[in-house]
Amino acid sequence: APDISFEKDLAHWPPARLDQAPIVQEMPVQSLVCNPPQNTVIGMKDATDFTLNGVAWSGGGRKIERVDVSLDGGKNWTAAELYKPIEQRRNRHWAWTQFSKTLPLPEEVKERLKRGETVELDVTSKAMNSDFNVQPERMDPYWNARGVCINHWYHVKVTLDPNREKGSAIHDNSEIEFANTPSTGKFAKPWGRHGWTIDPKHQSPPRESIAPEAKHF
Repeated sequence: APDISFEKDLAHWPPARLDQAPIVQEMPVQSLVCNPPQNTVIGMKDATDFTLNGVAWSGGGRKIERVDVSLDGGKNWTAAELYKPIEQRRNRHWAWTQFSKTLPLPEEVKERLKRGETVELDVTSKAMNSDFNVQPERMDPYWNARGVCINHWYHVKVTLDPNREKGSAIHDNSEIEFANTPSTGKFAKPWGRHGWTIDPKHQSPPRESIAPEAKHF
């Protein structure tokens, strides 16, 4: 419930409101756009369309039946193309489902790009599983003190730059990297900035090798 807090009701054992801290058995349906990454500037010189890729999954072995994608924060939606490299039985869909879509740019966006203006997009997705459960727009109705099973739309900020070569991608140097930061507002250690940087001791560059299935994703 919104009036239950972790610090007041759940932080000490036994918690005052154990009934507000159930064990999670099945995760809700979820999806997110992975490419382009968060805070990307994409070269759009002479471009007329936009391509995005992402992943979706649902708990309880439920199948991902559809993923809708949007370039304007959810005002307009288009069904994406789904790809899953393995076949699984009903209620045994444990693997991630990949999705992709190439969308024509809206006329207004194309006109702005022709005038040499940069254009910001709010790219997001929402998945639907075989129980016809759909990702919610906001977290408010599902808020809980433990922060579990929160699966609202994930928004990706993208800037289209008509002065850069088509297909090029750079980070926009934004300092606001991720909304779900700790309570202090900063991470104790750098965490990769959505794949733009790496920790050489523990991580290889995310774009240095191409997996065989990349042609589908």
